[in-house]
Amino acid sequence: MELILKILFIFMLFSIVGWIIEFLFRSIKKKRLINPGFMVGITLPIYGFGGLILYVLWSINITNILWLDIILITIISMILLSAIEYIGGYIALNYYNNRLWDYSNYKYNYKGLICPMFSMIWGVFSIAFYFLIVPWLPSVLVVLESD
Repeated sequence: MELILKILFIFMLFSIVGWIIEFLFRSIKKKRLINPGFMVGITLPIYGFGGLILYVLWSINITNILWLDIILITIISMILLSAIEYIGGYIALNYYNNRLWDYSNYKYNYKGLICPMFSMIWGVFSIAFYFLIVPWLPSVLVVLESD
């Protein structure tokens, strides 16, 4: 039960944080309030899944050499987060007829759903996650542990 609570907490935390980031970014860009998702409420599940993946990846020691682990996990993060972005965009577009983002104007994009530039941005976010979130998150999760 404790593991399920931790998973749900991380998922909801990053779903809400992702919504806030997207809301601010899009609203400032368009100079009006924009709901960044297709759902009602203040969550973007794609960020929840991304947060879970990053939490799991950064919990793994691949080589036990810190700098090499950072490089490898960043590359793996870029691939996995881009895959989530593609799957989420594909589902939104093909099942809900809603294009949530469009990378068509970016070089080497694939169907406007993913592109190398944003894959690199996810890599930068992954590194920021490691240095800013990983040290802080266990102290928050300890609250969910039962006595």
